[in-house]
Amino acid sequence: MSEGLRCCKATKRVLLKNLYEKSHDFVYVERCASCGAHWFHRWHEMINFDGGDDSMTDWYTRITEEDCRVLVSAKGPVDFGFLGLGKRPALCIDERGTREILGQPEYSWT
Repeated sequence: MSEGLRCCKATKRVLLKNLYEKSHDFVYVERCASCGAHWFHRWHEMINFDGGDDSMTDWYTRITEEDCRVLVSAKGPVDFGFLGLGKRPALCIDERGTREILGQPEYSWT
């Protein structure tokens, strides 16, 4: 999803690096091809074992070019702690809509 991203009028996300991916969550570093903004993108699917629809959430946190450089050049697992994701403004997109929040999860569900 790129709806709601507010870096420019013609947001077009480009994947720079897949940092983590499992069947129910992923973490990507992305860049807007239109304006060059860098994004830390986390997606998570919460399985509904009671038979209803699964809950899916995207979080986008704008990061600096230097943050992006560190993440993209990392070899092996990455500790995201240096980003301070819990204290940065983020965009959350889920079944309730699109909204700005303070912080996104700083952990993995696995």
